[in-house]
Amino acid sequence: MIRTNTFFRMLLFIFLGTVFFCTTVFSQTTANDGNWSNHHELLLNTPEADMMVRTGDIDNLGFGWPADFDPFSGNNTPIHSYPWAVDSTDPAGTDRIMVITSYIGSPPAGQDGYTGTTSRPENNVQPITLTFPSNSVQTIRSAMLQIFADDFQAPLWKASYEIRLDDIRVPSLEAIFNNLLQTGPIGKIVSLKIPSNLLYLLNDDTLRIVFDDSTSGAGDGYAIDFIKLLINPVQITQTGTIQGVIIDKATRNPLENVRVVANGISEGYSDAAGQYQIDSVLAGLVNIQTFKPGYGSESQTVELSAGETITRNFELNAPAPEVVHVSPADSAEYVNTQAPIVINFNAEMDTSTLNSSTFIFSDTHETLAGTFTKTLTSLTFTPAVPLRPDMLHRVSLTSGAKSISGISLVDNYTWVFSTGKITSLDGGREKINHSVQGYDLLPNYPNPFGAGRTLFRGDSKTTIKYRLPVVSRIDISIYNIFGQKVATLVSAKQAAGTYQVEWNASGFASGIYFYKMETAKGHIQTRKLILLK
Repeated sequence: MIRTNTFFRMLLFIFLGTVFFCTTVFSQTTANDGNWSNHHELLLNTPEADMMVRTGDIDNLGFGWPADFDPFSGNNTPIHSYPWAVDSTDPAGTDRIMVITSYIGSPPAGQDGYTGTTSRPENNVQPITLTFPSNSVQTIRSAMLQIFADDFQAPLWKASYEIRLDDIRVPSLEAIFNNLLQTGPIGKIVSLKIPSNLLYLLNDDTLRIVFDDSTSGAGDGYAIDFIKLLINPVQITQTGTIQGVIIDKATRNPLENVRVVANGISEGYSDAAGQYQIDSVLAGLVNIQTFKPGYGSESQTVELSAGETITRNFELNAPAPEVVHVSPADSAEYVNTQAPIVINFNAEMDTSTLNSSTFIFSDTHETLAGTFTKTLTSLTFTPAVPLRPDMLHRVSLTSGAKSISGISLVDNYTWVFSTGKITSLDGGREKINHSVQGYDLLPNYPNPFGAGRTLFRGDSKTTIKYRLPVVSRIDISIYNIFGQKVATLVSAKQAAGTYQVEWNASGFASGIYFYKMETAKGHIQTRKLILLK
């Protein structure tokens, strides 16, 4: 047991005619989370990460935790009463009932108790902001969020949550919260990875998080107890295992080499018998998604407790629709600011699923609005206002888009383009000089690479070659489009000769990256890579 500094009291909860007696823990101090009663907490070099940042006290919305209950275990809290008196000292967006913005009193499928017992403006959606000194960490390689969520019920009330990090929508997070069904109300921890191509959002020392639904009109209210950010996480102890068998739905034969991903953090592959197993999955609500070329992506949501093993089987459909052409092209530069986005598919698509939930378009500042024009095999999106000049733009088509036969896309499809020059690391210019005094950074192969390549199938590995004219101390590193180092491949003194090194990008998101060679004598070369997953 972790050392605690606690006080206890007996609470009598009366809710829907049911009586709950429980000993309740309100405060303790731990190495991973500091003082749970603090509204804001920041710790460096914890057992879990290089930096831990938290907004919101860890107190179950003020109801406290049952004795021996660990909020990070993935277990549900007991049912609690509502509404409750909001503590004005709690940070904005925490420990209070919030009802989605689009609710105007005429929900399509009824409403929950949170909606019916609160009113505007007290239940308006509020952002939750994490503040931290990002320069306290030398390099941000990865980051994840742990969110203690309460009473999200999108499947029941037909809500469609949009989750924004600094005004950028994140489809992987939305897929998780739109599958939450926390009838009770009850709370649970949700852990999820911040996509690597959005790590630049952490550079300004703040992260603003909003959970909202601006379209459905659903009567769904929710609450957040706390949000915890882990920068460069190293070890989370509260984990479980997910396993199962994957088969072809039509032939009933097992499928090999299916990639199975849990909350974008942990993954595994099926073997020749179709069996997969993912160990060290963070406890809590987990969205499991499959990816295999030629087959539709499928997903399931499970509730995983620490130490638990859960079995979930999949039956995949084939063939699945694929994206065969996009405009502007991936990594295109100097794109006209009036240009529409066009996507062509190799099979008919159900146009009703091509909407703002399955198609997400953003620049580095915000998600952009516009209008859709659809045919059975294509989608054209026209932005509402001209694009910003000299700006990187990102398009995501999620696997929630389905064909007319109900088959998901092969994979999530993401690409980037720029209305200016896509800059790299050296004074705003991409250096592709082939020889600097005999130092050669040779083209990588394949490029583009990854399982999502249109013409060739492959895994998320590419080989980088380089040549040294003399004994040299060199560093070869991978950077994302925003100039952040995300991997180091070589850092050593080497003799003259030709070398090659492999980059396994299985844990990285689709997008443009750069590999850079730098010698101790100041010779620097950079080349571009394109990862498609």
